[in-house]
Amino acid sequence: MKIDKVDEIRNLVLMINQENISIIVEGRNDVLALREIGINTNIYPVKEIVRNNKCSLVEFIEYVSKKSKKFLILTDFDDEGKRIAKKLASLLSQRNVSLQSSLRKRIIRLMKKQSVTIEGFKKVFCY
Repeated sequence: MKIDKVDEIRNLVLMINQENISIIVEGRNDVLALREIGINTNIYPVKEIVRNNKCSLVEFIEYVSKKSKKFLILTDFDDEGKRIAKKLASLLSQRNVSLQSSLRKRIIRLMKKQSVTIEGFKKVFCY
């Protein structure tokens, strides 16, 4: 990965932390990977929360939207991740929250050809 991309990712990490943007990911390993690169805001693993609490996706959105007002959906960049991101975005857009979709697009652009998974961040980028 080029140095300028690494610097841009560092800047994004700082911005996410400073603006206290909550992140929705697919699973626990995604949470761990983001923690390893320096993210310290709330991170919600949607699949794990839905499964462990036996709740629906709508209930999950109700829960997280009470906890935060700024969200970044950072599901994997594969077909399943895109499908989940689209559904989450649709549900979140019905709430009084700020959805950071341009930030997701920026991250996808930066990680293009590097990794299609959020877990892959820690392999590509060591903070």
